[in-house]
Amino acid sequence: LAVLGHIVTSAGVRLPGDIAYGVPFADIPPGLKALEAMPLAGFVQMVLFIGLLDTVIMRDSDAFTGKPEFVGDFRNGYIDF
Repeated sequence: LAVLGHIVTSAGVRLPGDIAYGVPFADIPPGLKALEAMPLAGFVQMVLFIGLLDTVIMRDSDAFTGKPEFVGDFRNGYIDF
């Protein structure tokens, strides 16, 4: 997905609207240069959201015992296939 996202943004496809107040998506360059152009608050928000997913939502454990049955056991009671 990351490669496809890079290809699409390099082709000039952008979301409408602003990524932050007064900073439109069209002003954000593709690739790693986007990190330089992104406001600090947006970067912090992404890091906190990823941290939340990693520590609370998609833990590598069984929801009942707290221990994984196998490597990559992401069952958490919310998403259980």
